[in-house]
Amino acid sequence: MKKRRNMNKMEEPARQNPVAKYAHLFVKAHVFADKSKYSRKGRQGKQEDFPVVLA
Repeated sequence: MKKRRNMNKMEEPARQNPVAKYAHLFVKAHVFADKSKYSRKGRQGKQEDFPVVLA
């Protein structure tokens, strides 16, 4: 059996940092909409924005 260097001190396993462990899952680039452009959404999903009425 191999002798330890310091018999009084127990070796502790390395502590894991959970922030660094999972950082690659959450730190991602985001794409934001261009707020300088005018855009209008319809009030209802299937309804057209500007309905054309035939006379």
